[in-house]
Amino acid sequence: MIVAEIIAGTFLSISSFLLFLTLARQIDSSLFLFDQSIVEYIYRLRSPLITNIMFITTFFGGLSLLFFSAVIFFVLLIKKHKHEAVLFSLAFFTGFVINVVLKEYFARARPDISPLSLEILASFPSGHAMNSFVFYSFLVLLIHRLFKRKITTWAFGVVFSILVLLIGASRIYLGVHYPSDVVAGFVAAFFWAVTVLVIEKTLLIFSLTHKKRQQLPH
Repeated sequence: MIVAEIIAGTFLSISSFLLFLTLARQIDSSLFLFDQSIVEYIYRLRSPLITNIMFITTFFGGLSLLFFSAVIFFVLLIKKHKHEAVLFSLAFFTGFVINVVLKEYFARARPDISPLSLEILASFPSGHAMNSFVFYSFLVLLIHRLFKRKITTWAFGVVFSILVLLIGASRIYLGVHYPSDVVAGFVAAFFWAVTVLVIEKTLLIFSLTHKKRQQLPH
Protein backbone atom coordinates (compact mmCIF):
# COMPACT_ATOMS: atom_id res chain seq x y z
CA MET A 1 0.00 0.00 0.00
CA ILE A 2 2.76 2.42 0.98
CA VAL A 3 4.75 1.58 -2.16
CA ALA A 4 1.69 2.26 -4.33
CA GLU A 5 1.22 5.62 -2.59
CA ILE A 6 4.85 6.51 -3.26
CA ILE A 7 4.56 5.59 -6.94
CA ALA A 8 1.33 7.56 -7.36
CA GLY A 9 2.76 10.48 -5.42
CA THR A 10 5.94 10.52 -7.48
CA PHE A 11 3.89 10.59 -10.68
CA LEU A 12 1.79 13.50 -9.39
CA SER A 13 4.88 15.31 -8.17
CA ILE A 14 6.66 15.06 -11.53
CA SER A 15 3.50 15.95 -13.46
CA SER A 16 2.82 19.06 -11.38
CA PHE A 17 6.46 20.11 -11.64
CA LEU A 18 6.32 19.89 -15.43
CA LEU A 19 3.05 21.82 -15.44
CA PHE A 20 4.64 24.57 -13.38
CA LEU A 21 7.57 24.78 -15.81
CA THR A 22 5.11 25.06 -18.69
CA LEU A 23 3.35 27.96 -16.99
CA ALA A 24 6.65 29.63 -16.16
CA ARG A 25 7.81 29.53 -19.76
CA GLN A 26 4.69 31.32 -20.96
CA ILE A 27 4.31 34.13 -18.42
CA ASP A 28 5.53 36.77 -20.88
CA SER A 29 3.72 35.48 -23.95
CA SER A 30 0.41 33.69 -24.34
CA LEU A 31 -0.44 33.80 -20.64
CA PHE A 32 -0.22 37.58 -20.62
CA LEU A 33 -3.21 37.89 -22.97
CA PHE A 34 -5.08 35.31 -20.88
CA ASP A 35 -4.30 37.29 -17.74
CA GLN A 36 -5.38 40.61 -19.18
CA SER A 37 -8.80 39.39 -20.28
CA ILE A 38 -9.62 37.92 -16.86
CA VAL A 39 -8.22 40.89 -14.94
CA GLU A 40 -10.30 43.38 -16.90
CA TYR A 41 -13.46 41.35 -16.22
CA ILE A 42 -12.77 40.98 -12.49
CA TYR A 43 -11.96 44.67 -12.04
CA ARG A 44 -15.44 45.52 -13.34
CA LEU A 45 -16.93 43.61 -10.39
CA ARG A 46 -15.29 45.84 -7.79
CA SER A 47 -17.47 47.44 -5.12
CA PRO A 48 -16.79 48.74 -1.58
CA LEU A 49 -18.46 45.69 0.01
CA ILE A 50 -16.62 43.11 -2.10
CA THR A 51 -13.34 44.96 -1.60
CA ASN A 52 -13.71 44.75 2.19
CA ILE A 53 -14.52 41.05 1.96
CA MET A 54 -11.48 40.43 -0.23
CA PHE A 55 -9.17 42.24 2.19
CA ILE A 56 -10.46 40.06 5.02
CA THR A 57 -10.09 36.93 2.90
CA THR A 58 -6.56 37.69 1.77
CA PHE A 59 -5.51 38.11 5.42
CA PHE A 60 -5.94 34.37 5.94
CA GLY A 61 -3.39 33.60 3.22
CA GLY A 62 -0.71 36.15 4.07
CA LEU A 63 1.95 36.52 6.74
CA SER A 64 -0.66 35.60 9.33
CA LEU A 65 -0.02 31.98 8.32
CA LEU A 66 3.46 32.23 9.84
CA PHE A 67 1.88 32.98 13.20
CA PHE A 68 -0.83 30.33 12.82
CA SER A 69 1.70 27.69 11.79
CA ALA A 70 3.92 28.47 14.80
CA VAL A 71 0.92 28.09 17.12
CA ILE A 72 -0.03 24.77 15.53
CA PHE A 73 3.58 23.55 15.79
CA PHE A 74 3.80 24.23 19.54
CA VAL A 75 0.33 22.83 20.22
CA LEU A 76 1.28 19.60 18.46
CA LEU A 77 4.48 19.37 20.50
CA ILE A 78 2.59 19.96 23.74
CA LYS A 79 0.12 17.23 22.75
CA LYS A 80 3.04 14.84 22.10
CA HIS A 81 2.52 14.72 18.34
CA LYS A 82 6.16 15.29 17.44
CA HIS A 83 6.00 13.62 14.02
CA GLU A 84 2.99 15.65 12.91
CA ALA A 85 4.60 18.86 14.24
CA VAL A 86 7.77 18.26 12.23
CA LEU A 87 5.84 17.26 9.10
CA PHE A 88 3.58 20.32 9.23
CA SER A 89 6.47 22.73 9.89
CA LEU A 90 8.69 21.18 7.23
CA ALA A 91 5.95 21.39 4.60
CA PHE A 92 4.87 24.96 5.35
CA PHE A 93 8.11 26.76 6.18
CA THR A 94 10.15 25.17 3.40
CA GLY A 95 7.29 25.89 1.00
CA PHE A 96 7.33 29.51 2.16
CA VAL A 97 11.06 29.77 1.43
CA ILE A 98 10.68 28.04 -1.94
CA ASN A 99 8.05 30.59 -2.93
CA VAL A 100 10.34 33.51 -2.09
CA VAL A 101 13.16 31.92 -4.11
CA LEU A 102 10.86 31.37 -7.10
CA LYS A 103 9.68 34.98 -6.96
CA GLU A 104 13.26 36.25 -7.00
CA TYR A 105 14.19 33.93 -9.85
CA PHE A 106 11.31 34.78 -12.19
CA ALA A 107 11.09 38.43 -11.08
CA ARG A 108 7.78 39.04 -12.79
CA ALA A 109 6.46 42.55 -12.25
CA ARG A 110 3.18 43.03 -10.42
CA PRO A 111 0.09 44.18 -12.32
CA ASP A 112 0.07 47.97 -12.62
CA ILE A 113 -3.62 48.50 -13.38
CA SER A 114 -5.43 49.94 -10.36
CA PRO A 115 -3.87 47.85 -7.56
CA LEU A 116 -5.69 48.16 -4.24
CA SER A 117 -2.72 47.04 -2.16
CA LEU A 118 1.04 47.59 -2.13
CA GLU A 119 3.31 44.54 -2.42
CA ILE A 120 7.11 44.39 -2.31
CA LEU A 121 8.09 40.97 -3.68
CA ALA A 122 7.74 39.87 -7.30
CA SER A 123 4.50 38.47 -8.68
CA PHE A 124 5.15 34.92 -9.91
CA PRO A 125 4.08 32.61 -8.36
CA SER A 126 1.55 33.96 -5.87
CA GLY A 127 2.76 33.51 -2.31
CA HIS A 128 -0.75 33.73 -0.88
CA ALA A 129 -1.95 30.99 -3.24
CA MET A 130 1.02 28.71 -2.65
CA ASN A 131 1.32 29.19 1.11
CA SER A 132 -2.40 28.92 1.82
CA PHE A 133 -2.68 25.76 -0.28
CA VAL A 134 0.16 24.07 1.62
CA PHE A 135 -0.98 25.35 5.02
CA TYR A 136 -4.64 24.36 4.77
CA SER A 137 -4.06 21.08 2.96
CA PHE A 138 -1.66 19.90 5.66
CA LEU A 139 -4.04 21.20 8.32
CA VAL A 140 -6.73 18.92 6.85
CA LEU A 141 -4.18 16.08 6.84
CA LEU A 142 -3.48 16.69 10.53
CA ILE A 143 -7.20 16.69 11.32
CA HIS A 144 -7.57 13.41 9.44
CA ARG A 145 -4.68 11.74 11.24
CA LEU A 146 -5.48 13.01 14.73
CA PHE A 147 -9.28 12.69 14.78
CA LYS A 148 -9.66 9.79 12.31
CA ARG A 149 -13.23 10.75 11.43
CA LYS A 150 -14.07 10.94 7.73
CA ILE A 151 -16.96 13.35 8.16
CA THR A 152 -14.75 15.77 10.10
CA THR A 153 -12.01 15.54 7.49
CA TRP A 154 -14.45 16.10 4.62
CA ALA A 155 -16.12 19.04 6.37
CA PHE A 156 -12.86 20.86 7.02
CA GLY A 157 -11.57 19.85 3.59
CA VAL A 158 -14.51 21.50 1.83
CA VAL A 159 -14.36 24.66 3.97
CA PHE A 160 -10.62 25.10 3.57
CA SER A 161 -10.75 24.34 -0.16
CA ILE A 162 -13.28 27.14 -0.64
CA LEU A 163 -11.16 29.46 1.51
CA VAL A 164 -8.00 28.74 -0.51
CA LEU A 165 -9.82 29.41 -3.79
CA LEU A 166 -11.20 32.67 -2.40
CA ILE A 167 -7.74 33.70 -1.23
CA GLY A 168 -6.45 33.15 -4.76
CA ALA A 169 -9.36 35.12 -6.20
CA SER A 170 -8.76 37.95 -3.72
CA ARG A 171 -5.21 38.43 -4.99
CA ILE A 172 -6.52 38.95 -8.53
CA TYR A 173 -9.37 41.17 -7.38
CA LEU A 174 -7.05 43.39 -5.34
CA GLY A 175 -4.86 43.88 -8.40
CA VAL A 176 -1.66 42.45 -6.92
CA HIS A 177 -1.49 39.26 -8.99
CA TYR A 178 -2.24 38.01 -12.47
CA PRO A 179 -4.48 34.90 -12.70
CA SER A 180 -1.49 32.88 -13.94
CA ASP A 181 0.41 33.84 -10.76
CA VAL A 182 -2.36 32.33 -8.68
CA VAL A 183 -2.66 29.19 -10.81
CA ALA A 184 1.12 28.71 -10.71
CA GLY A 185 1.04 29.18 -6.95
CA PHE A 186 -1.52 26.41 -6.59
CA VAL A 187 0.44 24.11 -8.91
CA ALA A 188 3.72 24.76 -7.07
CA ALA A 189 1.97 24.16 -3.76
CA PHE A 190 0.50 20.88 -4.99
CA PHE A 191 3.94 19.79 -6.17
CA TRP A 192 5.53 20.60 -2.83
CA ALA A 193 2.75 19.08 -0.71
CA VAL A 194 2.84 15.80 -2.64
CA THR A 195 6.65 15.75 -2.62
CA VAL A 196 6.77 16.13 1.15
CA LEU A 197 4.32 13.27 1.58
CA VAL A 198 6.32 11.07 -0.80
CA ILE A 199 9.45 11.80 1.24
CA GLU A 200 7.58 10.95 4.44
CA LYS A 201 6.35 7.62 3.04
CA THR A 202 9.80 6.76 1.67
CA LEU A 203 11.45 7.42 5.04
CA LEU A 204 8.76 5.26 6.67
CA ILE A 205 9.65 2.34 4.41
CA PHE A 206 13.35 2.73 5.20
CA SER A 207 12.51 2.85 8.90
CA LEU A 208 10.37 -0.29 8.77
CA THR A 209 13.00 -2.13 6.70
CA HIS A 210 15.71 -1.16 9.18
CA LYS A 211 13.64 -2.41 12.14
CA LYS A 212 12.98 -5.75 10.41
CA ARG A 213 16.69 -6.21 9.75
CA GLN A 214 17.47 -5.55 13.40
CA GLN A 215 14.92 -8.17 14.46
CA LEU A 216 16.49 -10.86 12.29
CA PRO A 217 18.74 -13.35 14.13
CA HIS A 218 22.45 -12.74 13.61
